[in-house]
Parts: sequence; structure tokens; C-alpha cells
Amino acid sequence: MHHRTQQIPRCRWSKVTEDQLNTGLARSLPTEPTDPDLAACNLRRWLDSCTNTLAPLKKPSNRGAAKRASWFTSDRQASKQTCRKLEKKWHHEHTLDRHAAQKNTIRKHHHHLIRSAKRTSFKDRLDNNAHNSKELFNIVKELSNPTFNTNDIPPSQDLCVSLATFFHLKITDTHNCFNNQTTLTTTSTSDSPPTIDYDPLLAWANMNVDYTIKTMSTIHSGSPSDPWPHHIFNKASATIEPCLRKVINISFETATFPESWNHAEINALLEKPKVDPRDLKNF
Repeated sequence: MHHRTQQIPRCRWSKVTEDQLNTGLARSLPTEPTDPDLAACNLRRWLDSCTNTLAPLKKPSNRGAAKRASWFTSDRQASKQTCRKLEKKWHHEHTLDRHAAQKNTIRKHHHHLIRSAKRTSFKDRLDNNAHNSKELFNIVKELSNPTFNTNDIPPSQDLCVSLATFFHLKITDTHNCFNNQTTLTTTSTSDSPPTIDYDPLLAWANMNVDYTIKTMSTIHSGSPSDPWPHHIFNKASATIEPCLRKVINISFETATFPESWNHAEINALLEKPKVDPRDLKNF
């Protein structure tokens, strides 16, 4: 009838205004070192400090955590509560009368209401989406796999290591295939390696204010490991821009990419819903 989602602590950015963001950031500007790694770390600590002040992590309340299906109305809820009360009395008293009332009368009536409600709900959805092929396929998929769960294997450190090793070897094999093909092509055309005229890049052009803000405004998605959501990041772009531009220009000047920016979170997804998740080739 309903399921409860895990309550994860989140930052409540919805109550933070643009003025509060800019004021909070302006209180303690980060230092400007000449090392890209240290500059990126200072930028992250600066944003984290502002987060802890304006929107600290809070765990949502359990109220409203239960997501109910559209067909689970108040009368179905009342029927379910009646079944639970009789079930508790049966476990407490263990009398035949309680068992008969709980099993033969109320429970059958409750299950009949549930089946009838589901049938009516799906019929209405089919009638309302008769010309919507996408929604029709979603309904068929929901009816065909009502209890399918892709999380058959619980997450663990061993699973993460296995997936990382598997995909690392897969990428390595792909690179080796390209290298072997390049070697064979070069050997077959000429005994000596081909000469290619490269145009060496002698210097990077530093980022200016306008280009940095324009680039920041194009960010429409992010990673779970990012310090701020993209819409909050863009809301305070005028204050963050000088510090971010400093990190980028230092990277250009030293030809070094910040190590803390060289990470990403990757979610391995199953290719098909019914394949075996224990076989890593199915991801």
C-alpha cells in the first residue's frame, strides 16, 4: 500500500535567499595561494563553512515520509487499521472467535477492497492515456514487474571494488585494442613512424570575468559530491566568480589540474531489469 523512504539529512536551501548567500560568503573570503590544489581546497572549505552557517544538514521529519499509491484512499486505510487491531487482539488472546473475525471476515473484505481499487485505478489510467504510448508502456511494465527490485545485492565495499576493477579492465582492454590497431596500420604503411606537425600550445589565455560568469550560468546539473546544488551555485555566481576564476587561472599558469576536482561519483546501472545483478557484465 505504501513504502517508507530512507530519510537522508539534507541542506534546506529553499529558505536561503540570494542576499543571505552573498552576505554569508562575503564574511570570510578564502585565501589566494599559488598552488591549484590548495586553492581548490580553500574554495571548498569556504563553501562548506557558508553551508554550515546558512543551511546546515537536517534530517527530515518522518511526517509525510510514507508515499502512498493513488488508489490507497481513506476507506482502504480504515479497513487496514481494523485488520491490524483484530490481528493484535488475536495474537494477545488466541481465541477462535478472534481468529475467525480477523481471518474470515475483515481480512477478506480488506483484500477485496484493495483488489477492486487497484483494478479501477489501472483501468482509469489506461482510459486516460489511450493515445499516450509512453505512459501505456509504463503501465504495462508496472503490471509485468510489480515486485521487481534492482537492489537484490546489498551495497558493500567488496561490490564497489569488484565493479571498479571490472570496468577498469574493460577500459584498459579497449585502449589496448586501439593501440594494436594503430600499430598494425603504421607498420603496414611504412617502416618508419609517420611525421606529424603539431602546433604546440605555448600558453593558456586567462579566464576573464564575463566568460567565467557565462560558463557558470550554463551549469544545469551536478554531482552528489558537489558542495552546492547548481541552482544555488548560480544564485551566488557574482560572489563566487573571483575565487573560482583564480583557481582556474592558477591551473592554467602551472599546467596542473586540482586533484580534488579529478573525482566523480558513478552509479552502475543494470542494462535490463531482469538480468542477474551478480554478473558484472550485466552492468
